[in-house]
Parts: sequence; C-alpha cells; structure tokens
Amino acid sequence: MVGALLAALVLARVPLFVFTSLQTALLRSLAGAIAAGDRARFRLLLGRGCAIVAVLGAVGGLPAVIFGPWLTRVLFGARPVLGHASFAWLAAGTLCYMLALVLGQGAMALSRHRDQLLSWVCGVAVLAVITALPGEVTMRVVAAYALGSSTVAAALIRHAPRPARSAAGGEVRAWLMTNR
Repeated sequence: MVGALLAALVLARVPLFVFTSLQTALLRSLAGAIAAGDRARFRLLLGRGCAIVAVLGAVGGLPAVIFGPWLTRVLFGARPVLGHASFAWLAAGTLCYMLALVLGQGAMALSRHRDQLLSWVCGVAVLAVITALPGEVTMRVVAAYALGSSTVAAALIRHAPRPARSAAGGEVRAWLMTNR
C-alpha cells in the first residue's frame, strides 16, 4: 500500500514539478513591485501566479484523477489500492499546495514571514490531526494532504494584501503602511 500511495503522490504532484521553475522569478517580481511601491503590479503578479497554478492544477490533476489508478499499475507496478476519489483528493491537495506556495511568495515579498509561518503551522496541525484520526489509512493520508494544504492556502489568502479604507470611508490608506 505504501508503494501505491507514493506512486499516486508522484503522479498527482507532476504540476508541482513544473511550477517550481516559476517560483524564483515570481518572488523576484513580487519583491520588485513592492520595492517600487507598485501595489497594482504586485496584485496583478500575485493573481497571475494563482491563475497559472489553477491551470497547472487542472491540466495535471484531471488526467491524474482519470488515469491515475491505471498509471500506478503500468508505470510503477503498484497494486491498485487507490481509486479515482483518492486521486481527486491528491490532485486537490497539490493545487492547494501550489496556491499556498504562490501566496507564500507574496507574504515573503511583503516581509510577512510570521504570517507565512503561522499559516504553515496551522496546515501541519490539520494534517497531523486528520492523519491521527481512526479510519482507513489511505483515506486519512490523502484527505490530510488535501485539507492541510488547503488550510495553508486559506490562511495565506486571509493575510493577502487588501487596501484598507479610512474610518471616514474616503481615500484608501497608503498600501505599504497597512501591510507592514
């Protein structure tokens, strides 16, 4: 079962292998936009990064869900213990993991390292709790991966930069001042 689970994880994480090549350029661009005080460019780049991740997740995740059980047997010689639902959980987890990486790059560009750390600690806690629950091992592992990753992404979205309005409802406050 462990071999089949590892093979499934490799297949579901193929989009992540493609994404890692884009990560360095993203951080440099986000930090450059912040250094220039260009909040619109920062948000545009962050949005594009999330959109690219969504496309990668769909393009890589859908085939993994459809062909994953068959591919684990053919490519890895693993027993067919994981079904399409398990691959769907893994593909969703990979998508959320990549979103968390993009949003984490944004947090780093904004010097919000603490927010990123706390988001990942929350995700690890969710992963640990779900893994420790009673029940079928495969389901716990794939659900823990997906829900742990989605927790990190959701926590980082919560800390995403949003210009705040003043108490009088007038001009938007200086964006860099609200995101220290």
